[in-house]
Amino acid sequence: RCDKALLDELYTDTGCMVHAIYPLYKLIHLREQNLDLRNSRVSEQASFIFWRLTGKRWTTTCMASGSGFFNSRKKDYNKRSLELAGITKDQLGELHEPTETAPLNEEFASLLGVKSGIPVVPPCADGAFNQIGSLAGDNDMTLSVGTSAALRLNIPSADLVNERKTTWRYLSPHSWMIGAATSGATNCVDWFRQNLALNSVSYDELAYMSDESIAKADVPFFMPFLFGERCPGWNDDKKAVFYQLRPEHTLFDMYRSVLEGVLFNTYQCYQEICRATRIPERILISGGILKSPVWLKMAANIFGRPLYCDITDQASMLGGAYLTEEILTGNRVVSDQRRQMVEPDETSTAYYKERYERYLEYYIHGEENDGNL
Repeated sequence: RCDKALLDELYTDTGCMVHAIYPLYKLIHLREQNLDLRNSRVSEQASFIFWRLTGKRWTTTCMASGSGFFNSRKKDYNKRSLELAGITKDQLGELHEPTETAPLNEEFASLLGVKSGIPVVPPCADGAFNQIGSLAGDNDMTLSVGTSAALRLNIPSADLVNERKTTWRYLSPHSWMIGAATSGATNCVDWFRQNLALNSVSYDELAYMSDESIAKADVPFFMPFLFGERCPGWNDDKKAVFYQLRPEHTLFDMYRSVLEGVLFNTYQCYQEICRATRIPERILISGGILKSPVWLKMAANIFGRPLYCDITDQASMLGGAYLTEEILTGNRVVSDQRRQMVEPDETSTAYYKERYERYLEYYIHGEENDGNL
């Protein structure tokens, strides 16, 4: 129920699309359910923990920029967002920069067995910490494939507005970022194994057997929207579908199509970021996908370019440690550690290019074209 003018205004000012994923629209829903929010405080979990540790009701500009409440250009809470939610800025966390700290209070110092007064760094978003923990440069795109998948690329300012509205724009401790994310990734993989494979086949066996099925050019197509859609279409009602499923297809063919469908949706996001900004020099990949050589190689072939594996499987946690070191010492962490590189092969890339074009037809037209592709 958002007219185009209001949608354009909110997207331009906040960098967040009108979508249920953002706290602003959750609060609007609660207000429409007649919940009285006037005497409530609004906080995400990380800022709530920071308050318990320090007594300070702070949040960071980084956390706020992914809420729908933050005006990117003014670097303050967005007046229109507050009006729509029916709350005041005083009900939200006090805005601070990620580089500011507050002392640990005596209560939690005692519980943790440390001295009170130790500086506590306020929270930042997982994606921002991933960017820092991956040691991504300005021309590096980070790609994390875990429960969901997300891609991020630094941009110089908040002035960039993607007219297609297929991406988001957030603030990290170091720069602005443009990015896009899916709702489905390893959660789709887990769903398949638990419900279709009935946990009777290991992930390794599924991956190995599905890798053997690459010779089948006619494996099904999977639309990976079990949990709705975030980017690029922001359609929370979109459903998961298998297309072109036939009797000769095996469990392993279907599993391969799940892995493929997740990456096709992720590649859509990559194309939208590149269309809105630029092609990155490198793609740094992290997350659960690193545990699956089959899926990782498939990703390189679908993207058609080398993927550089992250130097750690906990990039976001490491990013928090790196930022803390930077705040305390004034020095940014750098590394010349070599990364494992997964390269595509031309034959497989050509195969997936053709498959991706057919995936897009199903994505756009759905059942209208089923059987005609």
